[in-house]
Amino acid sequence: MRKGLILVLAGALLAVFALPAMAEFNFSGFIRSEGIVSNYERFDAGTFIPVSTGAESGTTIANPAILTKRLLVVRTDRTAHYAQERSRLRFESKGENVGAVAFFELDFRYGDAQYTVARNQGGGLEADSINLETKNVYVWFKPMPSMTVNVGLQNFTDSYRGIILGYADMAGIFFTGKYEPVDYRFGWAKFGSGNGAGGATFTVPEDKDVDFYALEVHGSPVKNARAGLNLYYIRDSQSTSIASIPSIGFTGVTGLNTAEVYYVGADASFTFNPFTLSGFALYNFGKLKFVPGSTNEDVDIKAWAADVRLDAALGPGKGFIEGLYVSGTESSDDEFKTLVTGSTWALAASFYTTTDMQILLPNIGDINTSQALAYEVSNSGAGMIHVGAGYTMPLMSKLTGKLGVGYLRGAKKLPWSDKKSQGTEVNANLNYNLAKGLDLTAIGAYAWLGDAYDTINGVANDPDNPYKLLARLNYAF
Repeated sequence: MRKGLILVLAGALLAVFALPAMAEFNFSGFIRSEGIVSNYERFDAGTFIPVSTGAESGTTIANPAILTKRLLVVRTDRTAHYAQERSRLRFESKGENVGAVAFFELDFRYGDAQYTVARNQGGGLEADSINLETKNVYVWFKPMPSMTVNVGLQNFTDSYRGIILGYADMAGIFFTGKYEPVDYRFGWAKFGSGNGAGGATFTVPEDKDVDFYALEVHGSPVKNARAGLNLYYIRDSQSTSIASIPSIGFTGVTGLNTAEVYYVGADASFTFNPFTLSGFALYNFGKLKFVPGSTNEDVDIKAWAADVRLDAALGPGKGFIEGLYVSGTESSDDEFKTLVTGSTWALAASFYTTTDMQILLPNIGDINTSQALAYEVSNSGAGMIHVGAGYTMPLMSKLTGKLGVGYLRGAKKLPWSDKKSQGTEVNANLNYNLAKGLDLTAIGAYAWLGDAYDTINGVANDPDNPYKLLARLNYAF
């Protein structure tokens, strides 16, 4: 009996060792809850003034809610106060040369609704809602040691601090790797298929799609330096998504049929202790094409952007200053000089947040109620000039503080105003580490609105200066 049992155990062990090595499984993410008090960032419309409806110059916007969300100013109104939560859950199974990632998100406001089938809801009594959002689902594998291929729904951020595509989720195939002396990334993604971006059917020919192509090459020409060349291309062959481009000064824009959009530029960084200097410059060109037989002539895209940033270890902390310029279009222009961003095809596909503003621009920590005076850098067609600075330092054990300041104006006159200045912001935060992975953060921000808001669409206006107070508990695991 005993001898037989030993033989069975030995056989079982041999069988286990003969099996392929089991894949490693990782589970990570965060759960974030926060309370907000603000006269600006709120769930309901309140008495906000939409300063752009998409109706300028005869333009019809396919999704006017996108522009309305970006450009809101507040009048005297009651203060909003609410609590909300975001959870992101990332699952990864990986072997030696292959793996798979599934990444999900849950958002809700405390007390918002129950028994719903909708995203960004389910925080009411009893909850019981179907509200899981898919962020990424993809397979990765290594066809050779120096190359990784991602296939499926994945995240992509451009090499220009996200001003074209920032933290954007897209379905496609991308290759990353190193081929001495450079590293590279190239690939393709489908923004929309069959019926343009956001299309729900395939009732039109399959060539009515929105496709994105990318090629990036980076290297270190000298010690402590890194430089790269980046080429992007978007082909939109369906007019439904093109119509949402802020087309200031071009009447009859609803006759647009296709767009060929190109981006070429370079980015670089150089470290000379205790400083790091980084930046980029890009040129956006192409053509907006009208339907065959249209009386409108095709419009050339001629836009550009440049950014420079200095980071430094100063005293007990770290500081930065950064400046961004994005070209804009005047109503008298016969060329489209506004940067075409990913937000043309999906809200928040362009997400520039590196100066850590809370009111002037969106913030990387925003959840459902993300508001900003300029939600993306095309800024309703006017482009932007933005300068931001900040300093972070430890105050005591486990406590860190940060101060920030920023200024925003249109590069050209804003379409709803004769002025350019949009505002100056000051912000501050304190972060206390309660335990490993668990942080409690307090944030405050106030902005003095610029004179662009004194008159909106020819109507005198006296908006309140916006402010925001936030307390956040974040557990990262």
